Amino acid sequence: MNADEKTGNGHSVPVPAPDDGRPGEQERMIAAMEEQHDFPGFYKVVVIAEAGDAFHAALRQMVEVIQAEAPFRIGRRDSSRGGYVAYHLEIHVDSARTALERKHLIARLEGVRVML
Repeated sequence: MNADEKTGNGHSVPVPAPDDGRPGEQERMIAAMEEQHDFPGFYKVVVIAEAGDAFHAALRQMVEVIQAEAPFRIGRRDSSRGGYVAYHLEIHVDSARTALERKHLIARLEGVRVML
């Protein structure tokens, strides 16, 4: 996997994670994330999208904006047939809540097929 590391330089975009209609679900997710990860620190996100330079540029721009001055890394792995790309993100966040908020923002990017 090729990875490039860069510090974002935009403005932080604090947007709360959407409520999925299940009371307390967001808090349960945050608690589970806190059990599995050390915060502050890097949080891994995998984004699957159709192959293409336009999506890669849009993803990088979004991550630069939401990360502001916080460091991040983006790596990519093409599918065997070349139709899809798995982008492996590592975003430095101070809390599980911030990680979840940023994951929800990235998921709204046009072209995202699957988020892990």
